[in-house]
Amino acid sequence: APLALGGLVALAALLRTRDFDVGFWIDEGLSVGIADRSLGSIPGALRLDGSPPLYHLLLHGWIAVAGRSEVATHALSLLFALLAIPAAWWAARTLFGARAAWMGALLVATNPFLTHYAQETRMYALVVLLGILACGCFARAYAFTGTEEAPDRIARRRGAVGLAVALAAMLYTHNWALFFVTGCGAAWLGLLAGAPPGARRDLLVDGLIGF
Repeated sequence: APLALGGLVALAALLRTRDFDVGFWIDEGLSVGIADRSLGSIPGALRLDGSPPLYHLLLHGWIAVAGRSEVATHALSLLFALLAIPAAWWAARTLFGARAAWMGALLVATNPFLTHYAQETRMYALVVLLGILACGCFARAYAFTGTEEAPDRIARRRGAVGLAVALAAMLYTHNWALFFVTGCGAAWLGLLAGAPPGARRDLLVDGLIGF
């Protein structure tokens, strides 16, 4: 499995570095300009831009190490896009098994939207990565509650904590996460409504942790 995942990551890296040195478009220039400020001034600048701060804070640290050229700043997005491949393998395996895990990893490795996001200095590749991780954590925390396939309580609580971290990170990355969190909450409510009576308490407690 590690070798095969490594092969998919290498394939994705080949696909996602073809336009690595293309010049910034307007929003990329804004991202670099905001991230290149002092840490204390980034939130104030983002209040004018309308974006949450997490990506720009990460980009600030990245620029300090790698520089602020097109190639250097695109590399951060590439990293997020490549990490999404093993994340998709893990999330799909949690829900649907080994075959789905490889299908998920292959789809993420060749997805043209993610290939585009990997080559621009914006937060979209990070949003994809966090969304995939949130889906995997959601599955571990809630999807199997009350069934024979359910993880033990410690594993479910870890999934709920992981979901809380992933959702918080998404909300601090892009405003689109508001829709994602709403969808997760609706799915959890549906599971809660359909859960066996003996499982509802655990599902409720785990939901409070996750949300």
